[in-house]
Amino acid sequence: MVRYTDKIVGQLVDALKQNGLLENTLIVFTTDNGTTQSITGTYKGEKVKGGKSTTLEAGICEPFLVSWPGHIKADQESNALIDFTDVLPTFLDLARVNSKDKWTGVNASHIIDGKSFAKVLLESDEASQRNWILGMGGGNFARLTENGVENQYKFRDRVLRDQKFKLYIDSKGEPEKFFDVVNDPFERHDLKDSLNTPERKNSYNNLLEVVHSFPKEDSDPRYKNNPVQDWDVKVTAESGTWKR
Repeated sequence: MVRYTDKIVGQLVDALKQNGLLENTLIVFTTDNGTTQSITGTYKGEKVKGGKSTTLEAGICEPFLVSWPGHIKADQESNALIDFTDVLPTFLDLARVNSKDKWTGVNASHIIDGKSFAKVLLESDEASQRNWILGMGGGNFARLTENGVENQYKFRDRVLRDQKFKLYIDSKGEPEKFFDVVNDPFERHDLKDSLNTPERKNSYNNLLEVVHSFPKEDSDPRYKNNPVQDWDVKVTAESGTWKR
């Protein structure tokens, strides 16, 4: 799979070169989750089990490679905090779409949660505009109710992290685990009951304050029903009552 991916990315880059578009094209190479849990790999001499559908670092901390010849210096590395909500505002920023609080399109105006990390790419800034990033729990088994598709959880478990620490939050919105992912990237030493340094305590409290700013319940998908189709599934749950 790696060799084939290398091949098709090479074909894409060659096509851009042949058409004189390479220096005017931003190429981003990333993924939305880690390796399947049935596969174990090796990283710096350590065995690492795939973390897909988990909030372990092996499941949510992904490669993010960017190439833009003539604009982004080659061989840079960054530990700046970014997540997928930051991709759209970054692209808009690089496309020079002017706005302060809202990005205005042709047909609609949207408030976007993400933060542009254009300066990290173009000016080698060591930090992004983010103080924290969010990862949501996996394996959400949604069901169809009389009101449409609903999430399994009223409040999905999640993790928040800053530049150094990572806080696990359970489906009741309560702190579960706390790790120093810089010094303990494999998350073996839970520090939730060891907030014995100002650095740990401040990070823990700051991340918890962010959690308390979230809505008490997650939103369900909002959409207009399509006309009835032969392949439609049956309603299998009563709205709201089946949720955890």
